[in-house]
Amino acid sequence: MTHIKTLGMYETVLNDNLISKLKINLKSYMDFLKKIRQKIDEFCFNHMRMDGAQHLIAGILIYDVLKYLIPVWSAILITLIILVAKEVVLDKWIRKGVADWHDIIWGVIGLLLGVL
Repeated sequence: MTHIKTLGMYETVLNDNLISKLKINLKSYMDFLKKIRQKIDEFCFNHMRMDGAQHLIAGILIYDVLKYLIPVWSAILITLIILVAKEVVLDKWIRKGVADWHDIIWGVIGLLLGVL
C-alpha cells in the first residue's frame, strides 16, 4: 500500500510538472499568435486601401454565391475570371477606373478566404 501511495505522489508531481510545462508552452504559443496578428494588422493598415477591402469582400461574395449554383472548381475559376476581367476590361480598356494589380491580388485573397 505504501508503494502505491508513493507512486501516486510521483504521479502527482509528474502531472504538476507537466501542467506547468503546458502552461509555459501555451503562453509562448499565445504570444506567437499575438505577434502574427500584430503583423497582419500592421500589413493591412499600411498596405490595404479602402479599394483593396472592397475587392477582398467582392472576391468572397462572388465565390460564395457561385458555389451554391455551380461546382466548386467552376466557381473558383469564374470568380478569378470576373476579378481579372473587371480590372482589364472595365478599368484598363473602358477606363471606368484605375487598373491596379493590387486589386486583383486582394480579390484573389478574398477568393481564398471564401474557399476556406
